[in-house]
Amino acid sequence: AVCLIGLARLCLSAGTSETAEAHARSALDLLLSLGSTHNRDAPNLLCLYSWCNLSLNNLSHSHQLCSSRQLVAEACIQSSRFDDAQSFLTDAVKEMPGNFDATFSLASFHLRMQCLGNESDENETKKSLLRAAKMDTSKASPFALLGIWYESKNDTKRAEGCYQKALTLDSSHPVAGRGILRLLELKGLVLHCKKAIEQNSPVNGWA
Repeated sequence: AVCLIGLARLCLSAGTSETAEAHARSALDLLLSLGSTHNRDAPNLLCLYSWCNLSLNNLSHSHQLCSSRQLVAEACIQSSRFDDAQSFLTDAVKEMPGNFDATFSLASFHLRMQCLGNESDENETKKSLLRAAKMDTSKASPFALLGIWYESKNDTKRAEGCYQKALTLDSSHPVAGRGILRLLELKGLVLHCKKAIEQNSPVNGWA
């Protein structure tokens, strides 16, 4: 299952979404065949290593289930099957509510749907982005996407604050950088640009 997940990631990066989805679904089927990770008495839940206790094994199992669902969802997004993608992302968050990657993937999906005009509940987009931002305050991307959400609502003050926060965490962040370019005058951009170009980063071209 872990190998299939790795193959799915490689295929996604190569743009072959159908093959990626097939690998990710195969991994998901294998993991589901091991039984429920939440049932300690599940007779068919295998202990992968003899030195692992059941709780660690359950945690590993949940993590791989979460990853495989995210990969299926990403493949669905690439093939414009957004309802399927949302279903798999929602299940991934349910599988591991404390997993930042799953929570952020669902939040960014909601924002993508809003930008495409397909999101019916814009407050859910905001809630999911805030949830991701609070889950790991060291990550810049949730704050950058929150900036986009506030900017779409013409709340430029909060949008600017979110972009500033993201750039504090990652001075070369491309989404936050381009966001701050849209909102500030040139004299307010100098410090941000200087900090960004000091980073040996492939994504600081905006600076």
